[in-house]
Amino acid sequence: MRKLPTQKIIYRFWEERFLKAGLNIEEKACFACGKGTNLDRAHIKPKINGGSDLVNNLHLLCPGCHNDSEFIWGGSYWRWIIYINKNEYKNSIMWAMDRMKKIGFSTKMLNRLGKQKSKEKLLDYIYKKLEGGLSDKKYIIKFNLNKIR
Repeated sequence: MRKLPTQKIIYRFWEERFLKAGLNIEEKACFACGKGTNLDRAHIKPKINGGSDLVNNLHLLCPGCHNDSEFIWGGSYWRWIIYINKNEYKNSIMWAMDRMKKIGFSTKMLNRLGKQKSKEKLLDYIYKKLEGGLSDKKYIIKFNLNKIR
């Protein structure tokens, strides 16, 4: 029986690499779409094509993304994961609001935000609120808000 690295080891290996590439990942979430359900340790280069069980050949993917990526590898795989991550990674206002809650925005404020009439007004409001003192978290949220504009 093969012994694969744990999900935590895989996440830690890829976290900084994804951020440097302008992509977003979170612990316990699919590296492609950001959903956090029943993650698979998926091979980047399939075993059948000579891929290893080492951490640098494994990503954490939800079952849907794992299935979608099953027959692609090499440059095609990287183009696929970059596209999905940049265009579909928790691509919603609700995700942005959830991230804001994690860094200290109150439920009352988030409920008010959710009642804004247009997506553009809501995003503009979020940007204004984030302008003060969130350091590196501000960058991460701004990056993700740009993806949903």
